[in-house]
Amino acid sequence: MINMNDFYAGLDQLYEKSNYDGAERYMTDSLRAAKDQNDINSQLPILNEYMALLRSQGRHEELLSLIPDADAVIEALSIHKTAAAAATYINIAEGARQALHYDIAERYYRKTASVYADLLSPKDPRIAALHNNISQLYLETRRAQKARAEAFAALNILKQAEDREAVIRELASTYINLGDACFALQETHEGTRWLEMGIGSARRSGIMSDPRCLSALISLSETFLTEKNYDRAERYMGEALTIVNNQSPGSESSKTIQRNLNYIRDLKKRQDDYRNENLKGLDLCRAYYEECGKPLIEEKYPLYKDRIAAGLIGEGSECFGFDDRYSTDHDFGPAFCLWLTDEDYREIGAALAEDYTNLPKTFRGFPARNSKMETGQRVGVFRISDFIRRISGCDKAPKTFDDWWKVDETKLATLMAGQIFEDPLGLFTMLRRAFEYYPEEIRLIKLANSLHVAAQAGQYNLPRARRRGDVGMMYFTLSEFCEAACQVGYLINRQYMPYYKWRMRGIDRFTLLPELRVNLESIMKTNPADPAIDEKIEKLCARITATLRHKKLTTASDIYLETQSREVMRIAYMPAAQAAAKKAESAGPTVYRFD
Repeated sequence: MINMNDFYAGLDQLYEKSNYDGAERYMTDSLRAAKDQNDINSQLPILNEYMALLRSQGRHEELLSLIPDADAVIEALSIHKTAAAAATYINIAEGARQALHYDIAERYYRKTASVYADLLSPKDPRIAALHNNISQLYLETRRAQKARAEAFAALNILKQAEDREAVIRELASTYINLGDACFALQETHEGTRWLEMGIGSARRSGIMSDPRCLSALISLSETFLTEKNYDRAERYMGEALTIVNNQSPGSESSKTIQRNLNYIRDLKKRQDDYRNENLKGLDLCRAYYEECGKPLIEEKYPLYKDRIAAGLIGEGSECFGFDDRYSTDHDFGPAFCLWLTDEDYREIGAALAEDYTNLPKTFRGFPARNSKMETGQRVGVFRISDFIRRISGCDKAPKTFDDWWKVDETKLATLMAGQIFEDPLGLFTMLRRAFEYYPEEIRLIKLANSLHVAAQAGQYNLPRARRRGDVGMMYFTLSEFCEAACQVGYLINRQYMPYYKWRMRGIDRFTLLPELRVNLESIMKTNPADPAIDEKIEKLCARITATLRHKKLTTASDIYLETQSREVMRIAYMPAAQAAAKKAESAGPTVYRFD
């Protein structure tokens, strides 16, 4: 018979020397001896020690091969409801989970739960630990709701437990499980709160080296990075780097986390520089041109200095004047455009583009956005015709009704955004001005169309969708109404409506219907299933109607926008309106083809 005290003493000596190969031989020899001597009582504790070693080394398949032996011993001794059996079941379940054999893992977790129900107090932290293990299993098998329920079960036990040291350690796992479950359920704010609590508990209990803590730190950093909270993103990523460097300096994980940390620090510096400079992006770009670009042209291309147009026009937030400290995270920095005639572009385009890329790489603390001649570039050197075609999508300036009707309004807004710093020839300015705004007839017909859509979506179909209980229809009709009402505001103010993410910001510049943003935001914050939203929509429609009457675009006082649509359409086709439109058209700029 094997003396278990001697067995454990011998095993401890081998572990103290970190002789894991020797420990494994010692355990397999002891297990073989126990079987030869038919010492069934010694086999289970030896098996448990052996499985724990295999699990610590990630040799999960070998661990699972021992399941039949362990089950056979438990059956032979009839000890299904003992602590020894529970320890065996936990070893098997953990090994199976790490080996991705989730069905086996779940079965043995349930066996452990059955044993614990008979042996332990409902307040025992070991039951909380089991709930956390099952929670991790559910997380890994994409059952987030169940994972959260198991973690909450663990939390309820830990609140009542008497062993406070064990509680603090287990709380960290519980909070992290709750955070991961919330993230899986896309409840980011709640998930962040739980993960931060988990990290706090892990720090207090000294278990920050646990791999799950590292994962939580990275998740928190990525979340705050998304929210552009660079201080907290930097703090958590830096803590993750410290942990990895303590464990495996120079590893690939360390290098990856270092790159991520450098990226966060770069974004943070950009944001801080922007705030400290108190300088808008367009002003920064103009200064970059004046101090770096213009001297380049005067020195190397003196024969062309009175022929090259310069400025910044295009898609960026700085072109619209909407940039802020959050805009510095991508595609932001000192840059400008140089526009050349076809002839000049053939002669110096390639050389000038190469010189542009060699301009200073930083300016006033910001990395410059230098660009080579590539498809889709936003800054650098351009042929005038190519630039206007790319931004507007048109081969020629719109002239006819069909031309104007087909052109994408957001592209027109983009073409008119930004500034021309200088244009000695005046050609680029003249070509751009041809797109300046819709002829009156087009504006009125578009306005009538938007009023019609707003009426159909917000005043007619939204209440019908609510009566039907059709949630999808409610949200889609509300979206249609908000977009149409927004377009009404832009058309009334004779402004192009920009790309969707800038539409609300653009309303702040309205002189007519300036309250549109407040009204729309109030509507957007209201659940479309709430009848109170109808009153808010009617209030906005009343303001639109009043503005139309003020601008003499209607004589009707009916706030149903379908009525106003017909009124505006009638005015659009009145002979006087048509004559005014033709007069404006005939006085417009010359049409140039870009070919």
